[in-house]
Amino acid sequence: DGRVQGTGFAMAAPPPKNVLASPCKVSSISISGNARTRREVIEREFKASLAAKTHQELANELSKATGRLQATDVFRGAMCEVDAGEAEGSVSVAVRVSEK
Repeated sequence: DGRVQGTGFAMAAPPPKNVLASPCKVSSISISGNARTRREVIEREFKASLAAKTHQELANELSKATGRLQATDVFRGAMCEVDAGEAEGSVSVAVRVSEK
């Protein structure tokens, strides 16, 4: 189904290496699945993702952030999906969490 095991995010297919080095800017982060957890708590973990300058940096930061969320005793899981944003080189990130 396109999920890359153990990374905490999904891609339609593994991107070519040159895509990972290409520049990107996160234009938005949406969060769903947090019925009891305040949005700000989850957003805090993804703050470094906003500073990512390439797709590789973004993938690394998203993996770290989902790992930190899953390491808490609050979430069963966390997953990110990255889609092309409206502007050239921009991406939107959808974060889905599953609370315990």
